[in-house]
Amino acid sequence: MKYVRRLMGWFASRLLVLALILILCVVVFYDAMNTANIRVILKDGMAKRTQVIMGMEDVDAFRLYITDSYRESDGIHGTVAEKASSPYQLCDVVGIDHRLDMDFVWFWPWDTVKTVRITERVPKIDGRAKRSGAGVPAWQDTRYEVTLELVNKQWKISRVEALEIADP
Repeated sequence: MKYVRRLMGWFASRLLVLALILILCVVVFYDAMNTANIRVILKDGMAKRTQVIMGMEDVDAFRLYITDSYRESDGIHGTVAEKASSPYQLCDVVGIDHRLDMDFVWFWPWDTVKTVRITERVPKIDGRAKRSGAGVPAWQDTRYEVTLELVNKQWKISRVEALEIADP
């Protein structure tokens, strides 16, 4: 009986270690998956937003990356207002080099809302001014706090708040 109890204890301890390793693997997998998804959504969504402001894209291109609540709030209207007051309306912009730096973020498998701080830069703008003698203005590097929500198993941008103009 003593040996059976020892054998059961040995199996139980190994089973516990195996369960902990599996749980750790699941948590790391979900973190990697969500981080990759959010990086793609942020990179593509913020690039579309910038292209809308510069007049390269229609506002409908940005709508694919945002939640319905952001559409109904000032999100789209704010982007359209930025486009209307943008100095790029006096330019024909044909291409940009869009860069996005994302701060470290950690996800739990049950997270459905995440706030991320990013820095958006556009170091190169291909285009020309509609008036002769004027150049294409440089883009202001900006630090944002972006909130994303998991909607129908897809991450979407639900809020974009400018925090500060970043140092070049």
